[in-house]
Amino acid sequence: MTDADRSRRFRLAPWPILLLSFVFVFGAAMSAWGPVNVLAWRGGEFPDVDPERPTYQQRIAEIGREQYGEQPDGARYFSRGDEVAVLDDGSSSAEGRWDAAFVSWVLNEAGLPVRPETAGDVDAWLIDDPLELAGAMADRGAYIDADDEPEFSPQIGDLIFYDYPGPFGHHVNIVVAVSGDVVTVGGDELGRVGLAHMNLRNRSGIMGWGATGRLEDPIAPEPSAAAGDANDGEAGETGEADPEFASDPTATPEDAPR
Repeated sequence: MTDADRSRRFRLAPWPILLLSFVFVFGAAMSAWGPVNVLAWRGGEFPDVDPERPTYQQRIAEIGREQYGEQPDGARYFSRGDEVAVLDDGSSSAEGRWDAAFVSWVLNEAGLPVRPETAGDVDAWLIDDPLELAGAMADRGAYIDADDEPEFSPQIGDLIFYDYPGPFGHHVNIVVAVSGDVVTVGGDELGRVGLAHMNLRNRSGIMGWGATGRLEDPIAPEPSAAAGDANDGEAGETGEADPEFASDPTATPEDAPR
């Protein structure tokens, strides 16, 4: 073998082969460990919901179906019903993210607001940040940390909270089908109301779940100041409360605003 033959034999592979090899390896790694919602197959027909499902699940899925079919501007989800909100800059088009606003709007329309309105805040139902929404669900005892329950099986109407690396940030959407692949509907997914099909054998990127069925439980009324004073007096007479009966706080994302 001449020196020229030996040189050709050990020459680097052409760049197209190297590029294809990189794409193959990167794709395989992303499929195994990449964020599940980023890799989801998108679009298609909105799934039918079994009429035997609980009423709240049917309501949430049907509202999601209507929004997916209509594809309104994201500004809709900052006010009740079909009204289009006028935003702080005077426009009626959402320029920032609106995934959490979409979820809040759907739940409110279904009669399950995470934060029901009060006399002082009629828009308490609207939460436009995914982490704040996770914190509000935790306040209702409805947030489930993915690390605490790694095999959690979502139901129709449940929420999925995502924590993506880098520029992807946080995201939230709603489960609308659970037979076979999990199907979700979400706002601000590629700038529209999106449908995503995911296989939860890979749960990378999922930080937690929102069990919306727990929102059907009534919210305990806040004690009045008078009742608080009376309780303080009783505590002074009887001593501190027995820790055995203290409430057990629900796990909450550490960085969730409240």
